[in-house]
Amino acid sequence: MKQQLTIQDVARLLGISVVQAANNERAGTLPLIRVGNFYTDAANAIDAYLGNRATGYQEADTRAQDAALKAADRRLEAEQAEQRRINREHNQANEAVRQRNEAARSASLEVATGMRYA
Repeated sequence: MKQQLTIQDVARLLGISVVQAANNERAGTLPLIRVGNFYTDAANAIDAYLGNRATGYQEADTRAQDAALKAADRRLEAEQAEQRRINREHNQANEAVRQRNEAARSASLEVATGMRYA
């Protein structure tokens, strides 16, 4: 035997107002079968409605998590790019110091020996 509920019963079970329940029923998002003032097989319709609503929340959570992960990836990529830039600058500075030291060493050897070193 199928359970028969009023729109008030449906609203109470869903935790929404009677107006919202009626609007959802008219819009087709709450697929109830109306017989007079009662809705038959309302339990299946309520389960389907709650399942769809929960799925919608899960999809929204998944989209929010994806967006957060993408934002974190972009921040990480920016940090890595900044670190690469800093490393290049350090390497260039180290190379300049190495070249100056090499030139100073060559100049010292020239002075000490009187010979030119390349």
